[in-house]
Amino acid sequence: MRQYCLFLFLLLAFTAPATAQDDVPSFSHGLGVGFYFGRPTTAIGLTYSPRLNLLQLGKEATFSVGTHAALLGSTLSASSDDVSEETSSADFSSYCVDIPLLLEFNFGAAALPDGSDHRFGFFLGAGYGFHNSGAKDGRDMHTNGPVVSGGLRFSAGSGEAAFELRGKYMFDKLSFFGNEGIAGLGVSYLF
Repeated sequence: MRQYCLFLFLLLAFTAPATAQDDVPSFSHGLGVGFYFGRPTTAIGLTYSPRLNLLQLGKEATFSVGTHAALLGSTLSASSDDVSEETSSADFSSYCVDIPLLLEFNFGAAALPDGSDHRFGFFLGAGYGFHNSGAKDGRDMHTNGPVVSGGLRFSAGSGEAAFELRGKYMFDKLSFFGNEGIAGLGVSYLF
């Protein structure tokens, strides 16, 4: 599946139809913090959000391929009813890596890297995500599934910088989290 996602990303990156604009495709990115939670775990950490704007629709909208990748610290705090027997010890620290590959529609503020006339904007996206966690004692948790995401963007004064508030939900294809999936909230500074 990972090879399929990589192939799709490369195919879109090199064959997407360009508009008459000189800056398509263009690159945008941001840094921030994210808070992720599922039934047995909560995690907080750093996020990096690169995206490749593939198709520009006028001066205010783009379609892009990107990610809101996160490296997180996690604590599992759950009863044995919430997790399997092999992961039922309470309160162990771990790391998490969350990497969704998303196709997004961007409008308004920060839709393009060179700024916008709009002070506010939004984005909506869907794709496929991978979530991996590892504990100090060597136990690993891996899941993947479809992802939906969306958020608001606010211009940070004049220029190209903006703040982004986002949410995402990954449906748990492997049923590790009891088919409840993994939700995430975050804030980023786009530059």
